[in-house]
Amino acid sequence: MKNTYYYFIVVLLFVMNTFGNCINVFSQSVKTNHHIDINTEFINGWDINPGDTIYIEPGQRGPLYFGNIRGSSEQPLIILNMNEKVTIESEIGYGISFSNCQFIKLSGSGSSDEYGIHINNVSSGSGIKAGMLTSDIEITRLEISNTKYTGITAKSDPTCTYQAVRDSFTMYNTHIHNNYIHDIGTEGLYIGNSFYLGVNLEDCDTTVLPHILDGVDIHHNIIENTGWDGIQLGCALYNSQIHHNYIYEDSQEEKVYQMSGIIVNPGSSADVYNNTIINGKGTGISLQTTGGQKVYNNLIINAGQGYIPDNQTTKQKFGIYSKYKINEGNDSSYLFCNNTIINPKSDGIRFHNSHTSIARFYNNIICNPGAYSYYETNGNNSNTG
Repeated sequence: MKNTYYYFIVVLLFVMNTFGNCINVFSQSVKTNHHIDINTEFINGWDINPGDTIYIEPGQRGPLYFGNIRGSSEQPLIILNMNEKVTIESEIGYGISFSNCQFIKLSGSGSSDEYGIHINNVSSGSGIKAGMLTSDIEITRLEISNTKYTGITAKSDPTCTYQAVRDSFTMYNTHIHNNYIHDIGTEGLYIGNSFYLGVNLEDCDTTVLPHILDGVDIHHNIIENTGWDGIQLGCALYNSQIHHNYIYEDSQEEKVYQMSGIIVNPGSSADVYNNTIINGKGTGISLQTTGGQKVYNNLIINAGQGYIPDNQTTKQKFGIYSKYKINEGNDSSYLFCNNTIINPKSDGIRFHNSHTSIARFYNNIICNPGAYSYYETNGNNSNTG
C-alpha cells in the first residue's frame, strides 16, 4: 500500500508539471488586443507581448508617442486603426513618434479606407518619427499631409551618449510602402543620416559616425508636392532598394542641394528602379553612392524644367546624376538601363565618377534634353547623355 501511495504521488506531480507547462506555453501564444482612446497620447512601456495588436480608436485626435515596446521577428506588434478612419493633428514635433521600439507594424488597413490613418497638419514637425534606437519597423497605408518638416523620418541621430553611433547600433528592416504623402515642408521621406563620413557633436566636442541601415525597402508610395527631396536615403549600406514609387512636383522650395525626386546619399548602395518622377524642380535621381548599384526602368519627365534660379552655377538639373563620394566593399560598378527620360532641363544622364570599376549604360531613352544645343555647338562630352 505504501508503494502504491508513493507511485500515486509521483504520477500526480508528473501530470501537474506537464499540465502546468502546457498552460505556460498556451499563455505565451495568446495574442491580446489593446486599445488607445481619443485622449491617450503616450504609450510608454505598456505590458505588450509579441503578436499583440494595438487598436487606435477612430476619429480626430492629437499626436501619439510609442516608447519602449517590442514585438519579435516572427510576431511583430501591430498598430492599427479600429474599423474606421483615424485623423491626427499635432502642434508639437510629430504626429506619431517611435522611441526605442522594435518589430513594429503601423498600418491604416483596419478599415475599408485606402489610408485608414491620416496624419494631417503637423504645424511644427514631421508626420512620423522613428528614432531613438528604433529598428525593424513597417509603415503602410497612411496618408501624411501638411507637415512643417518631413513626411516620415527614420533614423537615430548620434548624441554624446554614443548609443546611436556606427559601432553600437544598426537600424534593420525599414519597410515603407503604399503610403500617400503630400504637401510636405521638406523631404517626403528622410531615411537614414545624410552624413556618412561623420557628424560633429558640439556638446561633447567630437565627431562620430552615424549608424548604418541594413534592409531598407521603399516602394509603392505616392509622394506629391514636397518642399525638398521626394525621397532621401543615407547610410543604407546593405540590402536596400527604392522602387515603384510615384513622385510628383518635388523640390518646390528650391532649396539648393536639396532638390531631387530621389537622392541616395553617401554610405548607401540601394538599387533604384520602376519609379515615376514627374514635374519636379530638381534632378530626377541623384546618386552619391558607394557603387554596386542598378538604376533601371525609371520614368522621369520634365526634371528641373520649372527651376529658373538667379545663380546660373546652380541652374543645371538632370534626369539622372551620379557622382563619386566614397566606395565601400569590392563592388564599385554601376548599371543604368531601360530608363526613359523626357525633357530634362540639362543632361538626360550625367555620370561623374572616375573611381568606378565599370559603368554600363544600356537601352536608355533620352528625349529632348535641354543641354543638347549646348553640346551640339561646343562639342560632345563623354560624361553626359
